[in-house]
Amino acid sequence: MSAAEPADHTPTTLTGGPGDAAVIDISTRVSQPAAKGRWKPVTSPRPGDGADSQAQFADDVEMTFNEDHLSLSDDDTATAYTITLGLVRNVLRGAHATGVIDETQLATLDATMEGMLAVPRLV
Repeated sequence: MSAAEPADHTPTTLTGGPGDAAVIDISTRVSQPAAKGRWKPVTSPRPGDGADSQAQFADDVEMTFNEDHLSLSDDDTATAYTITLGLVRNVLRGAHATGVIDETQLATLDATMEGMLAVPRLV
């Protein structure tokens, strides 16, 4: 074994039983102060749809960035987020072009991506 190889090759299962994929439980995450002193408390999901759901999703995305002391209210962070989503959209289009996903799946995923692109304007 080389020095670069880990001594234990046993994969760690975070949740689930034998044969299940490792999943990180995000229900226990703790919010931290965000960039520029902003604070988003972790809350239980609230029921809703339409604008409420999109606002809740925006809060969830913002909290994820806050955990790394970033905020989508920062122009550079928002730009990087938007560029990344553009790359993901291109990957989805490529998956459609190669037959990995069909037209209906692409339309559904693209609508989801469109909603995600609105997040920086909602925080």
